[in-house]
Amino acid sequence: MRQAIKDVLDVETRLKWVNDIYYRQKKCGGILVETKSDSYNQIQNFVIGIGLNLMSNEQLKQVGAVSLVNDDNLKNELIAKIYDLVIKMVCQPDSKIIIREYQKYLIWKNQLVSILVNDNKIVGKITGISDDFQLRLVDEKKQEYLLTTEESQHLRIK
Repeated sequence: MRQAIKDVLDVETRLKWVNDIYYRQKKCGGILVETKSDSYNQIQNFVIGIGLNLMSNEQLKQVGAVSLVNDDNLKNELIAKIYDLVIKMVCQPDSKIIIREYQKYLIWKNQLVSILVNDNKIVGKITGISDDFQLRLVDEKKQEYLLTTEESQHLRIK
């Protein structure tokens, strides 16, 4: 989605782990993926939900979000580009490329954040994404935490 936005709109966005797209420090979209696996834990099918803010910026200002595009032709071009890139990624998956892209565009990297994990407040800096797709967080004592996607949803910038 980030690449499609760049290609079609020439707009640089950032990624908030695990599923949000940010533009100018405000959320402009998100992605949800649901998979169904067989008894051998092999993915049988998946559904991808993509949300992009396409309302006017005035409407979105009230909820702290921002819109990317109001032009219907560009909206259609953006949807087509997202589709093409998703199909390409499904046909030729490469987790190293995905992790590298996340590392490059990860929002709040090296900034102080806080998170509540098992009723413990942790304050530290995001250092990146692990090879097994967990968010890396290092606290003031240099202890590293690998946060699951569920835990990462509660992350807040300090």
